[in-house]
Amino acid sequence: MKELIESVKVLVQEEGTRSMIEHPLFNSTHEGYAVIKEEVEESTDELKYINEELNSIWHHTKNNRQDMALNHMKSLRADAINMAAESIQVAAMAQKFIDSFKEDVNE
Repeated sequence: MKELIESVKVLVQEEGTRSMIEHPLFNSTHEGYAVIKEEVEESTDELKYINEELNSIWHHTKNNRQDMALNHMKSLRADAINMAAESIQVAAMAQKFIDSFKEDVNE
């Protein structure tokens, strides 16, 4: 898990760099909050999709429908990857928020 976390940190940094190319530091805490809130909502949506797929997998497993369970598992995997990407964006935007206002706090 430790190696995975280190890899995720690299992805967070890369996402932060990409975001700075398109959008500079936040102009206000309101703006930063709104961007992070949107990313959290998108991550939450993906978790909802994962749970829906998991429920479908269980339904099909109980009814011995391995083919259907497998199809839903493929969707669950895609949703989990999307959730991981959204979570990386949350972390990158959190760092961007910190970078946007850390000098103001030190004054």
